[in-house]
Amino acid sequence: MPSHTDDIDRLLNDAKDVEDGPAKVAMIDEAVRIADSHLDDDAAFRARFELIQAASFAGQPDIMLVAYSWCLARYDSDPARFDPDGDTHFYLLWRYKWVVGQMPDFPQFGKPQIHAMMADMKLRHKAWGSTLHAYYDECESVAMTTGDKAAAVEAHKRFVKAKRDPLSNCAACVQDQLIRYHSFCGRPEQAVAAAEPILGRKMTCNSVPHRTYGRLLGILFKLKQLDTAMAYHKTGYPMIARKPGMVGNVDDHIRFLALTDNLDRGTQLFARHLPVALASTCPNTLYGFLRESRLLLHRLGESGRAAVALRVPADHPCHTETGKAAVPTVFAWLDAECRALAAAFDARNETTKYADGLAKDLTVPVQPLKYER
Repeated sequence: MPSHTDDIDRLLNDAKDVEDGPAKVAMIDEAVRIADSHLDDDAAFRARFELIQAASFAGQPDIMLVAYSWCLARYDSDPARFDPDGDTHFYLLWRYKWVVGQMPDFPQFGKPQIHAMMADMKLRHKAWGSTLHAYYDECESVAMTTGDKAAAVEAHKRFVKAKRDPLSNCAACVQDQLIRYHSFCGRPEQAVAAAEPILGRKMTCNSVPHRTYGRLLGILFKLKQLDTAMAYHKTGYPMIARKPGMVGNVDDHIRFLALTDNLDRGTQLFARHLPVALASTCPNTLYGFLRESRLLLHRLGESGRAAVALRVPADHPCHTETGKAAVPTVFAWLDAECRALAAAFDARNETTKYADGLAKDLTVPVQPLKYER
């Protein structure tokens, strides 16, 4: 009869052929369960190591964080046992960036916890011989997520002075973050200029330019370059439409459609991605989707379409026997959810960034531009 390791190997091998998403995570998680049930730490380490990436790419960072912490603790307890060829250490350091980058997306992680993890990452990268290029990159990202402009600027200064090393993010991701940084600092023209190497397809990776097109929509809206923005929506949205792990980038497209009066298409995106967003285990991803959906429904109400029936999942609080709910009902739910999440993030960050954003959303002037297929 097959041993439990045969079952684990089969699950892990089969998972390689499955697209990133909950199904792949479930297969690898079953391998973890089997290993744990047999008290087989070696197999459990191997399975969890695969789970880290699968969960990250599936948009399930809570699973990724737990799996990573387990692997790191086991590695620290016996490096020779869990890293006989020396490669695992490097990939643990590489994936530490994912952990640090995701922690601010959970309001339950306080600043002391986040800073402690960042300090640990710095020590480990430095001990490995890193230039800390990747570390400062993540410091900049964390500062932007928490709304700390001074920290973001300081991290960026250190980042551009540090040399790339094998732990650095790919050139495409670094350039995409530069767009985010300029936008965060209120420099839309420089953000657009920073996008040129990506849009020229000189820099690409698994998530760029996919998320870049959406990132540029709000920037171009501010610059009143609506035709270009619409072209980016048409190009960029299909790139992320079927990727569960990129549901956090759909909100950029919903916002753009709401503010250009393309409410029918915006409503389609809302209904299509709401189940995936609700299944997300990342509070900041969920907040982003709910916030821009809130803006969309506000626009529906303002345009005299409050009677529109919206399709919602069967387990949604607003669900009715028809499978649909009225705009005011869903808006009230969105508003309450957004305010609760905003309060949690603002309390952790010691700012009013999230609450201020919600207030400003409903006052942004609309710039109509018809969507045409």
